[in-house]
Amino acid sequence: MGVTFTQSAGSLLVSLLVAVLGYVPALSLAQDELAPYVSVWAQLNPEVLESPSSPGSLQGEFRAAAKMRGDQLALSSWQRFVDEFDPKDGYFEDGMHARLVEWAKMELVRLQHRARGDVPAEQAQVAIMRRKAERD
Repeated sequence: MGVTFTQSAGSLLVSLLVAVLGYVPALSLAQDELAPYVSVWAQLNPEVLESPSSPGSLQGEFRAAAKMRGDQLALSSWQRFVDEFDPKDGYFEDGMHARLVEWAKMELVRLQHRARGDVPAEQAQVAIMRRKAERD
């Protein structure tokens, strides 16, 4: 029963290597299931993205965030929008203001699911957003 430290360390290293190699393909598979990010709002309203809007305005900044491609760019853009336009006192200027902030928050939740590779949660969030769009 003479197991040496070298043999134990070697076995541990082999076990870790097998675990890591088994984990990486699973992670890659989850990422491959995700289509490139396009905001749900942009999918439902492609013509609105082409209309002119003032940079810095509520609608202009919302459109800019909705046009972002790539998860990280979109995530930071939606977060900036929420930080800037979500009123700290909870009072919105009008229904459009409230609707756009709510929509931006839903896009943020969706992107957070994507960042974790949680495909079912992201798909559920998209379904929620589409139903909301039908009601609005």
